[in-house]
Amino acid sequence: MEKISVFLNDYRNAPDGYVLVETIDECIELLHNFDIEHLSLDHVLLNKTRNGFMLVQKMVKEKLFANRVTIHSANSLCQFSWR
Repeated sequence: MEKISVFLNDYRNAPDGYVLVETIDECIELLHNFDIEHLSLDHVLLNKTRNGFMLVQKMVKEKLFANRVTIHSANSLCQFSWR
């Protein structure tokens, strides 16, 4: 399976070498079809109910994996609570 790195963000451009996706649905499609080396998730998306944290919850539920996952956000007030 081909390895790729994915950048989920609905505002910023992806860094060089990353595939840009703007929705969690696009990201899930890639998780099903590629070996994800690095998944960089924006927590705050325009769609407030379908954000990076929701994607992580879905990944756990569906047993979808990436070799490395990081969360990025331009929002300095963004706080995470992992349960």
